[in-house]
Amino acid sequence: VTLGAIGIFYSELYKIPCLATFHTDLAAYAPMYQVPYMEEIVNQVTKLIYSRAARVLAPSPSSKQQLENVGLKDVGVFGRGVDSVLFKPEKRNKKALLKYGLSESRITLVYVGRLADEKSIPELVEAFNSLAENHEIQLLMVGDGPIKTTLEKSLEISDGHYAFTGIKKGEELAELYASSDIFAFPSRTETFGQVVQEAMASGLPAVGYDSPGVRDLIKNDETGLLVVNKDEVEFKEALKKLIDSEELRLKFGKNARELAEANSWSAILDSLIDEYKNLVIQLTSDARN
Repeated sequence: VTLGAIGIFYSELYKIPCLATFHTDLAAYAPMYQVPYMEEIVNQVTKLIYSRAARVLAPSPSSKQQLENVGLKDVGVFGRGVDSVLFKPEKRNKKALLKYGLSESRITLVYVGRLADEKSIPELVEAFNSLAENHEIQLLMVGDGPIKTTLEKSLEISDGHYAFTGIKKGEELAELYASSDIFAFPSRTETFGQVVQEAMASGLPAVGYDSPGVRDLIKNDETGLLVVNKDEVEFKEALKKLIDSEELRLKFGKNARELAEANSWSAILDSLIDEYKNLVIQLTSDARN
């Protein structure tokens, strides 16, 4: 928000048209940290800053709706592409899991992203601990963050196998995605969810809450399972459904890959260039009038 405000200040100072993109739903974090009136304040600041831009783009249709709900008008959508050459099912190599003390034979649930409260990861850990009592599963946590130690302590009581890899990028990240079986993503605060798209490109079925951003990527009962009521018990049941059915995992994973292949960066960036062209045309026309 601060960086955006600075950008708006200089665009107005030098009379340069500004196209702003929305990335993080800060207002959604407020209830988690129990700050009085913070959600309302953040929404008002968001409206104040972004309303001064000539054009605002959200990363997904549901994020667009969020911005319109706080009073912004004529919001567009600038999605995100995925590198389907880097992230692909052919990089599956179960031996890569041995490096982290995991098994080649167990069904692997993987989470990729920041290890922080706003991602609702304790709900995933609780579901895993429960399911591990009766299922041959393991949990792979890719990323780092402030609650890593807390998560490790919560997993120590489990009968399941688990591993934390730290932050991974490039080929190593692609191999870990492809070598897993289910992408588990409990976050309720995304504006897009790029890691969901990377998992889909890797041929993984995904389980996530029906939340902004995530709902625009996971097609329920087609590429994965969306937990409509955002309920922890239903999240666990969705994971169980995929754990119990290899047929569903393969079917959803195949569909996920096909959908991700259509979201190339070249197509996405072409749409962004069109936004800039249309903005220039509009402002040129306004100046003449």
